[in-house]
Amino acid sequence: MVRPTLSQKAWLIGIVMAGIFLCVNLVFILIGYSTSNPSECKTCHSGSYKLWKENKVHRQSITCTFCHSRHSSSQFAYAPSKLSNMPRALDRDCIKCHKNYMEEKKKKVLVFAEQLDEESGKVLKVFGPWNLKEITCRNKFSCIFCHKNIAHDRSSSPSNLPRVDYCAGCHYHSAKDPFSQVSPGPRLVFMEDGKRMISPAIR
Repeated sequence: MVRPTLSQKAWLIGIVMAGIFLCVNLVFILIGYSTSNPSECKTCHSGSYKLWKENKVHRQSITCTFCHSRHSSSQFAYAPSKLSNMPRALDRDCIKCHKNYMEEKKKKVLVFAEQLDEESGKVLKVFGPWNLKEITCRNKFSCIFCHKNIAHDRSSSPSNLPRVDYCAGCHYHSAKDPFSQVSPGPRLVFMEDGKRMISPAIR
């Protein structure tokens, strides 16, 4: 009986390892392909799915994989441990529609929030119900600094809007925060489960 040489063993091991690698990847691709439809997401995330279905703007053009994916050509669902995508990848997609959110003085510019220079006084406009006028952007800010985990907020009723304690963590006292645009006056109050709560960040 002829024993295989060392080079033949190496080739055999390489072929086996390549086969295992391809099989594992094929399994993940099939799982991703079969579970990247919003109706599949609804199986476990019925609350988030309901919010998405009720949203007149996002329902028409954005599906679950738009935020929860690697944005490859496959558009397979991808949810890291904290259920939020990479900030820079997500910022790119936010800015596709929310173009007026970034501006420098009176000239609108499309930049990532973390690129805004703290010393130059560039600001991030805040629209909607969180009308805090102008908040100075720090170098590490991004869209998901406030809009954490998309619909997976730390709230009993998920929302893609920032919770007040995220903002209050930095902007509760202008004396401590020279870039603050939020009045240090009364404590910030918000509603949770129908109860009037005071933000723990400023208690």
